[in-house]
Amino acid sequence: AYRFATRQEWDCFYRGCKCKAILSHSQQRKGSLTAIAERGKVVVVSRGMLKALNRPFDVNIPNVDHYECEVAKASTFIGFCNLHDTSLFASIETSRLTPNSEEQVLAFYRRALSYEFAQEQTVYQFLKCRYDLLRGNGYCCKHYLLPTC
Repeated sequence: AYRFATRQEWDCFYRGCKCKAILSHSQQRKGSLTAIAERGKVVVVSRGMLKALNRPFDVNIPNVDHYECEVAKASTFIGFCNLHDTSLFASIETSRLTPNSEEQVLAFYRRALSYEFAQEQTVYQFLKCRYDLLRGNGYCCKHYLLPTC
């Protein structure tokens, strides 16, 4: 169900835009992600929180699954079309970060809100899919079984 929810096509979040959304980065691809990458990959924490919470707690064993992921796919969400993703976040993607820049603060704020909205949308689709499965309609999970990274 989660894989189905993350494979949906969404319209761009920008009001009035009907273009299809691309995978937007929640973190700066050319900034923080590239800075921590090794050989073009970063370590990503798995979103499988239920799996982590169901394990016995041991301070010596990390309770989080992680894996390597290409920078291009890491920390992404389905948010804006290419045009709006590029224009809305240009101040933090293509310019040097400047302390107290209102434009950059607004871009980071917009990105954080967009990421959270995308997560809520994914959760909604996940729960809708689970509900459909419980009702005997398993279509949503039969056709979307690709890994997320």
